[in-house]
Amino acid sequence: MERLLSKCAAFVALAMSMIFAPAIAEVVDCKSVNEVVQHISRFGVNKETLAIFDVNSVSIIPSDPLFHFQAYTEKQRAIYNQCFIESLADRGLFLRNPSEDSYYIYLAVWKLIKKSGTRCVNEGILALNRDFCRKKIPTIFISESFDGRPLSGKGDPEIARWHRKNLKKKGYQIYLPNSTRDGTIRYLEVSKKKLPYENLMPCVIDEGVISSNRIKKSACLKAFLAERKLKVRRIVLIDDSEASLASLAKFCRRENIDFLGIHYTEGLLHTYTLSSGKFRSAWMGLFQNVPFPE
Repeated sequence: MERLLSKCAAFVALAMSMIFAPAIAEVVDCKSVNEVVQHISRFGVNKETLAIFDVNSVSIIPSDPLFHFQAYTEKQRAIYNQCFIESLADRGLFLRNPSEDSYYIYLAVWKLIKKSGTRCVNEGILALNRDFCRKKIPTIFISESFDGRPLSGKGDPEIARWHRKNLKKKGYQIYLPNSTRDGTIRYLEVSKKKLPYENLMPCVIDEGVISSNRIKKSACLKAFLAERKLKVRRIVLIDDSEASLASLAKFCRRENIDFLGIHYTEGLLHTYTLSSGKFRSAWMGLFQNVPFPE
């Protein structure tokens, strides 16, 4: 009897440890799609997994390294910001607060990228995306995009809709169980304390493409899961932003969701090598051709 009780106690202890075991949350660096696939195979994915792809520099790679912003040094970033401010001042436009600053600079760069047409498909990431969808693993995209003037109280879905159409045109797929795909743009309600600036518009979702509006991706994801009533046990995020990966890892630990963050750096290897003077000239030339709103 004692031996039987001992075995029962051991079994119960094992079961309890499995139920209450802390979630796995790790972030790994990958310089190629092959490395990404290896880590995902080790982690394991199924229909209770949510796969999330970043858009810029992951799913879609700008052919001009000037647009690989995550690869900028602090000095390059300072030059880039100063060029933007000077180009506005040349037109008599002066920013009054951080939300306007971020909105205008994102709008300017988005127009430049859209106009350039130099956005290439990442064939390896595309194959991985289509494999997830074929296996009916919930698959979405998320981008740090602005949608509308942040202080106007009105959301402009142009950027979110453009991202979705562009991704689908390139061959990318979205899979969400029980999705109606009614083409409706929706705003995901995020706690005001999560907003980086006061009165910022909430994040936007067009089908399975989320524009975060510079709100933390973890806050957007929380709102998305609640809105869709989607229960997931595992999340995979492929992103070039270490801050976004760290934020989502923290969220998953708190929600007891296993998390694999892929810090995908292949797109960042093409660092911009121009001298500071030529780097400045390149951005001043680009910003001078942007039609800013009044």
